[in-house]
Amino acid sequence: MHHTVKNTIVFLFFILMSVAGYSDQTTHNANEDTRHYTQKVFRSQAELVIQKSIKGDCIASHHSDFNATDLSLKLYSSVDDCLKAGGRANK
Repeated sequence: MHHTVKNTIVFLFFILMSVAGYSDQTTHNANEDTRHYTQKVFRSQAELVIQKSIKGDCIASHHSDFNATDLSLKLYSSVDDCLKAGGRANK
């Protein structure tokens, strides 16, 4: 009987340690995922290019109306810069 109680306690201890280790690993992975997502968001914002079209609309580089071949169109690094230069917000 004494050995059974002792074995049960040891077994429960190992289960609790395993759960604690898994929890720490899950938290670590969540932090890594958050860090990678944050880097991706800031990287995509840093690569954003705004173009003022012939009509005067401010168009982001990922928009279908963006004209990458017309070098005469002015490029801006932010929407605010395009708006300050007289561009209109594109819907």
